[in-house]
Amino acid sequence: MATPEQRKALDQLKSLLDELRQPLTKSDRAAGWTEKQQETMANWVDGIREGLKVAVDYDHSSAPFHITRWLDGAGIGHAPGERKTSVMTEIQLVLKTFG
Repeated sequence: MATPEQRKALDQLKSLLDELRQPLTKSDRAAGWTEKQQETMANWVDGIREGLKVAVDYDHSSAPFHITRWLDGAGIGHAPGERKTSVMTEIQLVLKTFG
């Protein structure tokens, strides 16, 4: 059973997922985001959330490294932008709750 902190973290991931499903802003596009990248990131965040919900073992210690590598691979890792920062920060905070 999830602790209150873990339930809150899952709710935060749900909020992030809802945000990622909103249309891209001009700022997002300027930072390098495309609809395909946004969809891929939303699916990835949803997978993390679902995995945590069912208590799938996840390598929390290397999560920030993998997040950064994934963003680089998606072509947005080196671009500044509020959405990239928001995604990385939210995921790292949530994963700390489960680690």
